[in-house]
Amino acid sequence: MPLIHTLAHPGTEGLLPTVIALHGYGSHAMDLVGLHPMLADGRLLVLCPQATHRIEAGAFSFSWSGKPEDLRANPVEIARAATEVLAFVEEALERYPIDPQRLVLLGFSQGGGVAAHAALAAPERFAGLVLLASSLDDERIGELHAAPGAANLRTLIQHGANDATIPVTEAFASSIRLQALGLQPVLQQFPMQHEISHESAHSLSDWLIETFAL
Repeated sequence: MPLIHTLAHPGTEGLLPTVIALHGYGSHAMDLVGLHPMLADGRLLVLCPQATHRIEAGAFSFSWSGKPEDLRANPVEIARAATEVLAFVEEALERYPIDPQRLVLLGFSQGGGVAAHAALAAPERFAGLVLLASSLDDERIGELHAAPGAANLRTLIQHGANDATIPVTEAFASSIRLQALGLQPVLQQFPMQHEISHESAHSLSDWLIETFAL
């Protein structure tokens, strides 16, 4: 069954540069779709799938990790979620007007760990990888494996200098971990907490415009 998702379409015809955005722990599919007008002046297709594990009955909050006693950190489930996301990408390519040469995978917080697993497993599928307020710590996401071609994957890491949920030191650790796998991530930090600010979104937009050659 495909992942529940929402989308924002720029209203133009033809194949579109696309961002697939994975929400963080405790959030939902609608959380990141609001980025659409801030990215490349709204010229992108933005798809936002929703994690399958509901955190609490009756609550509209979800986790990419399904371990009941610790929904925040379960490497096995994070890797499984990455497989689900890759299946979603293939379905989306058939269903929506995605330019397959201009597709970026983005993850916020817990979604970043899922995005990293997915993009490194299938780097030929993506033009870029974006990690926002994320951690690639072994205890959170397990071991990362880079398939051939991963070194060519454009990668952006953004983090808040005042993030109390995932300290900014995790961003530097993630950068080092990706460099060890052959990638050359761009690391940016901003005066914000565990969030996406107007300043960071503007910088993300510039990076996407460059990545998509818009």
